[in-house]
Amino acid sequence: AGYSTNGYSREGFGRASLGMSHRPSVKGLSIERAAHDFFLTLVFEKLFERFDRLRLASIENGSGFLPDLFRYIESAKTRNPWHFDEDPAELFRQHVWVNPFWEDDVSVVIDQMGADQVIFGSDWPHMEGLPHPRDIFSEIESLDDQTKKRFLYDNAAELNTRAS
Repeated sequence: AGYSTNGYSREGFGRASLGMSHRPSVKGLSIERAAHDFFLTLVFEKLFERFDRLRLASIENGSGFLPDLFRYIESAKTRNPWHFDEDPAELFRQHVWVNPFWEDDVSVVIDQMGADQVIFGSDWPHMEGLPHPRDIFSEIESLDDQTKKRFLYDNAAELNTRAS
């Protein structure tokens, strides 16, 4: 997307190439920017109103873009009430599934998206994956058993099988 090297540079794939080395870098702040701008554009173009059966999954983007995304959606809805026929934030939540990075707070993402729209994934050996995917269990201890099951299995299974 041009915001970063997406982990690939002369230094190779890893933390240093994303600006997360021994000093701060703008690259480290832009990791989730492409996802933010992409999804915001889909909302502004009313894609989910026009294609009511469309389903998208945000994978390897984390979830840090969600607060600003929802803030911009609400601002656009308030400033341009004539533009949207349906609530754009609610449509986003119905049509998009989010796979948070392992270090993201899953309970916060569930609060933002809803328990049915958050999916677990591990992409080891990439930096957004866990070497031992079951380590996620310690990160989701606060969730009730039903929500854990939805996050770990049911939501991805439904995303891949459910016909809306």
